[in-house]
Amino acid sequence: MIIYVLSYIVDDIKSKMDKVSTFYAEIEQITYLQGSSTTYKGFVYIKKPSFFRWELYEPERYIVIASGDSSWVYYNGEIMSQPVPYKLSDFLSGKYEGFKVKERKIRGGWRLKLTPEEAYGFDSIIVTVSKDYLPRRITIFNFSDYIDINFKKIKLNEKLPDSLFVRPR
Repeated sequence: MIIYVLSYIVDDIKSKMDKVSTFYAEIEQITYLQGSSTTYKGFVYIKKPSFFRWELYEPERYIVIASGDSSWVYYNGEIMSQPVPYKLSDFLSGKYEGFKVKERKIRGGWRLKLTPEEAYGFDSIIVTVSKDYLPRRITIFNFSDYIDINFKKIKLNEKLPDSLFVRPR
């Protein structure tokens, strides 16, 4: 795979995130679909090497868990096995292989536009990182629809129990 990088920033993000063993943040996710929007609140948990939990609790409960090679979605009282959408943990960790990356310096950090080299289920992603190289916002575009995710109260390298990453009941 070819990686297109305009400057050092992608390497700096990856270098910072390589030192992170766990990542936790409160999230606000606004989904814009067919002209209307819904705001969700929740949490994201990442524990290296391969644990991921995306938990929305408001206005409804929706959980995505990945543990090793297995992944589940809990929604509307049902548990389904399916792939994790968009590999969000990679975008949070600075792993942008397989994407054309365009960088723009903004006040307080950088904005990276990731465009997949092959069809990936979306058109592009904007990752906004702060001066400390941490992701603060991810916007995923798919034609006229998009999902805007903001990260708050980020905590790194804190102990996360393995019980967060088991199949929901």
